[in-house]
Amino acid sequence: MKKLTKNKQKNFVAFCLCTILILSITMPVSASAYQESSDYASYDMTVGGIETFHFTDKNGEEYIITITELCSDDSRIADGKYQIEFKKPLCWTAGFTISVSSNHITSAYNEYSTPFIGSISDTTLRVDHSTQASYHFKYHLLSTMSTGIRCVLDGDNIQVYSL
Repeated sequence: MKKLTKNKQKNFVAFCLCTILILSITMPVSASAYQESSDYASYDMTVGGIETFHFTDKNGEEYIITITELCSDDSRIADGKYQIEFKKPLCWTAGFTISVSSNHITSAYNEYSTPFIGSISDTTLRVDHSTQASYHFKYHLLSTMSTGIRCVLDGDNIQVYSL
């Protein structure tokens, strides 16, 4: 009888630990901006700082986007450097840095991609035009999926999309 009780206790403890682990992975680190059923995150460059967005896209995929102001030019509010980080939990994290001047993306650089599981290949970062930069890559797990991140300047906002 005691052995059965110890097994139940072990199972209960294991269940609790698994629940805590799952919640810690899936719950937002900060509730600064949770957007459900959205296609993008929008960062206000006039506010600056670090902003994290947690959202679910139209396909039900969950993402975490963090945009960080690295430095700014006080002469124009939106001028500066911004790091864009896009995370698909339990799959991959990818990001890059953009330089903004006079409401234009002047360069995109320092790209990175780290798989949680699987592998990443064929990475390409480019400034598509003066207000848009895209980072494309292939994610390999059971099959190959072309994906990536796009950021678009829209006035004083940086909008970040999943590709």
